[in-house]
Amino acid sequence: MSKKTTDEKKEIMRRDMRHRRKETDPSWILKASERIQHAIMERDEFTKAQSVGCYFALPYEVQTRLIVKTCWDQGKRVCVPAFNETQNRYELAWLSSLQETKSRRSNIREPLVINRAGFIDTDLIMVPALAYDPQGGRLGHGGGHYDHLLGAWSGIKVGVCFHFQIFEQVPMDTHDIPVDIVITEQKAYTKNGFINF
Repeated sequence: MSKKTTDEKKEIMRRDMRHRRKETDPSWILKASERIQHAIMERDEFTKAQSVGCYFALPYEVQTRLIVKTCWDQGKRVCVPAFNETQNRYELAWLSSLQETKSRRSNIREPLVINRAGFIDTDLIMVPALAYDPQGGRLGHGGGHYDHLLGAWSGIKVGVCFHFQIFEQVPMDTHDIPVDIVITEQKAYTKNGFINF
């Protein structure tokens, strides 16, 4: 497959998924997000983790507040992406309170005080995307920010999305980083197959 063909397929899929997500009923998003969050928190990978990488969800993404709260209730540390203006890329920063945040780049919330987290300090990270496939292939927004984050990652990568965002195969380039597990409101996809909820 040529690079041009891969890029064209990615853009077509991105346009379709952006439209479908924005057309999705907000109440359904909340209900499906709750199911996804519970499915994540029931997994051994989450139970054993001492520190968790998460993200602040936009209204049409899989929501994450329940996961963040549960992490704190269980004594786990939480980090989220924070944009480094100097480096022009996202890094991970520890999150101490949902109140101590502000909207920054692309209206995504970040900690008010950036206390950078190292990859070695985090056991598991949740990764949003516009689309996934059952093998862990991921289609992001095209900025390469998560590929940069995940490229140095040695922990467990959990892809989260709604089931309508699952495709048989997501177009991938050599620099695109797949995840280890993909969880939707209907199934969990792993290297060993899938589990229905």
